[in-house]
Amino acid sequence: MQDYEANGKRYSIVKNPLNFSQTGLAAWYDSESSGNSRTASGKPFDAYALAAAHPTLPLPSYVRVTNLSNGRQLVVRVNDRGPYTPGRIIDLTRAAANWQKNLSNRFSVPGRVSANGNLFRVQLGPFQSRQQALALVQRLQSEAQQQAFITAQ
Repeated sequence: MQDYEANGKRYSIVKNPLNFSQTGLAAWYDSESSGNSRTASGKPFDAYALAAAHPTLPLPSYVRVTNLSNGRQLVVRVNDRGPYTPGRIIDLTRAAANWQKNLSNRFSVPGRVSANGNLFRVQLGPFQSRQQALALVQRLQSEAQQQAFITAQ
């Protein structure tokens, strides 16, 4: 966690990100716009990962990004540096930027992500009937190769 310089500006890494909060503009980026096929953490850039770039959070970090216009939230892994464009506070991978839209379109249901420590939960629904929920569980298991279960609230 070393401070660094980019484009003539000095950036200090947040030492205690526990209560870190920021409000501002988020945008998406890919390896072409970042100019590198590797992230600042040294891993290959993956536009399909739920990941982000932030100029001062420690690598890796996990952040909850909230779309203030609709309240939708997504937890992403910060594994890269940037954005260095004035006015932007975080860059999301294309997958993270489109996650909610793709999820809703692909499975025709609303969704959200919540975190409890290191456990991340994706909630899909609500449903009119248990049969609709069971049908989605089967689709998730066959099309997305994801474990799924039904809970009632």
